[in-house]
Amino acid sequence: MKRKLSILLTAGMIMGATALASDNFAEQYKIVYGETEEITRAEMAISLSNMLNMKNYEIAVPEEEKFTDVPETHPAYNAANLIKQLGIAEGYGENIFGPEDRLTYEQAIKMLVCALGYNTVAMEKGGYPMGYISLASELGITNGVDFIITDNVTKENLTKLINNIANIPLMEKIGFGSNPEYAVMNGKDGNALMTFYDKYFGN
Repeated sequence: MKRKLSILLTAGMIMGATALASDNFAEQYKIVYGETEEITRAEMAISLSNMLNMKNYEIAVPEEEKFTDVPETHPAYNAANLIKQLGIAEGYGENIFGPEDRLTYEQAIKMLVCALGYNTVAMEKGGYPMGYISLASELGITNGVDFIITDNVTKENLTKLINNIANIPLMEKIGFGSNPEYAVMNGKDGNALMTFYDKYFGN
């Protein structure tokens, strides 16, 4: 049986969210971390920890769950293991993350969709990569960004993608058990209004 989803993905739903974040959210909060024009997977992990307002967060990870190719001396050690524990990125399998690999658009979009809480919906739309790409388009994550999904992500376009997610309502689990319920926090149907910006940067 499919998980029950309290969700209606329409342009009206997205436009109904409050617009608390500025158009230059990523620049304002110095979210994107990148030393070159093309973003690496390690730089994406650090950018995501900045985006979640958890850049100084140290997470306790069981030894057997740590990425074996991201040592404690690596700048992305905490960030990479954080996004793994949050279910945003699983790596390549067998605890391999590939920190110095260039980040592709399909990888980046999957991570951003998961950061917003919509992983279950993306999986029901076909999973990786096209389920995530399709959902990202519906949510407005990819607005104004031209890309081929297998190309490497540029710093400029990652900034645009992150700016786009700021005012999107989160999807959160509202029920537990074998058939958990999920709801879009869009201020409708008895659900609270909570955008990404509200949760991580709101007062």
